[in-house]
Amino acid sequence: MIFITGGAWQGKTAFAETLAAGRATPGIGEHVLYTGSKTEERTLPVASGRRDPFETALERPVISGFHYFVRRLLWEERDVNEFIAAIEAKNPDVVITADEIGCGIVPVDPEERAWREAAGRAAEKLAADSEAVYRMICGIATRLK
Repeated sequence: MIFITGGAWQGKTAFAETLAAGRATPGIGEHVLYTGSKTEERTLPVASGRRDPFETALERPVISGFHYFVRRLLWEERDVNEFIAAIEAKNPDVVITADEIGCGIVPVDPEERAWREAAGRAAEKLAADSEAVYRMICGIATRLK
């Protein structure tokens, strides 16, 4: 498993597709400039946390927007750690992206705070369990692990 995090719209999904296809293998501390366009054709099927059924995360090579899967799991009162365990068991070579959503102003809404906390804890688990972890900023990925 590989985990990529960073702000929204920084190129995480396009970079994830590149990693999943085996077209890049940066070393720890190495920076990789990825200039993929959002208009590029998809080369691999991607499970989108915004809209796809949970089962797609168990079979597709890239999971984009994992933080949205977390939000939907909370709405359905499902366990996030069980979902992560299922992904690890059934899709161990997956590349997962998630936005860093806990760095801004703390929301007044308790459900929004709970989502951010759950997404942050899920990101910690994914990072700990991944063989490689990247942080993506402005199209530049830095390997952290």
